Amino acid sequence: MSYAANGVVTITCTTTNTYTLSVTLDGSGTVTSVPAGINCGTGCAYGFPQGQSVTLHAAPASGLAFVGWTGSCTGVNDCTLSMTSAKMVTARFRVLWSLTCTIKNSTSDPVDAKLLGDTWLGQNYTTVPAYFQVSIEVYALDGSVNSCQVTPRAASWTLAWFVDGVPSPQSPTVTMDRSHLIFVNVSPSP
Repeated sequence: MSYAANGVVTITCTTTNTYTLSVTLDGSGTVTSVPAGINCGTGCAYGFPQGQSVTLHAAPASGLAFVGWTGSCTGVNDCTLSMTSAKMVTARFRVLWSLTCTIKNSTSDPVDAKLLGDTWLGQNYTTVPAYFQVSIEVYALDGSVNSCQVTPRAASWTLAWFVDGVPSPQSPTVTMDRSHLIFVNVSPSP
């Protein structure tokens, strides 16, 4: 503001555009932002100044995992946005179950093993040395269909399969409605 000698007052105004960042949660958890503004457990929105850099962090509720962003954010890490327009983001949280595949190799050749399906958090491939037992453990999304693929390097080996302790057909699949254990015994053919 300035005053002129003739009594005229001049006021100069500067406006800053704000853009709304809208956050939706799919599953249970929270999303917070730096700088502050977003702090929600169901969904929320906040107006940030044009050009502001905003970082979003997702934290799952107990027993769940953060499995990724959709909308203006992607991936599974913190998301940084530049507020050059209105943005919409969804944070996805899901139940993860453990899937363990134990392979007992009672042969003189190595055996290759791999977990197949929609798995998260874990190594899903290994080679089992001769006369050795190895377990692979991963976490899989609730409702996903997964299997353990075991490939002996010699065709003359026999595979005996068990799912949760019950004999099963070759290379069984499991629907992840709880944690599962697949056991495979690889032995020489009789």
